[in-house]
Amino acid sequence: MLAPAAAPDDPPPLPPCQLVSSPLFHVSGLHSAAVMMLATGLKSVWLLGRFDPAVAMRVIEEERCTGWSFTETLLHRMVNFPDAAKYDLSSIKNVGGGGSPVAPSLSSGRVRSFRTRATASHRLRPDRVLRARGR
Repeated sequence: MLAPAAAPDDPPPLPPCQLVSSPLFHVSGLHSAAVMMLATGLKSVWLLGRFDPAVAMRVIEEERCTGWSFTETLLHRMVNFPDAAKYDLSSIKNVGGGGSPVAPSLSSGRVRSFRTRATASHRLRPDRVLRARGR
């Protein structure tokens, strides 16, 4: 299905930019972020050190990030951050995560906070992906 045509006065879409909050020693940080971003040429913005929702929201706002992959714990901290309304998170178009199920309250908070549909999957370990691809 094709996306509807943009109105003449609509601003141009933002270039893709992925916020990365996963460590490089984890498969989601190394493969899904570092390797895939380099392979596809997409811009990625990396958070350093301990996760701080204020820093993450400031980076989303300043860098106009269009995507973020979360873990449930980080999503919980972002959705429940008391100063979230101070930040412009409207650039985010894709929010997804995996590794564990997402509670329904977090799922609705995710849509409310980022005003976008989001995806989450769990029980998809790297060895299962390799096994599925090897068949």
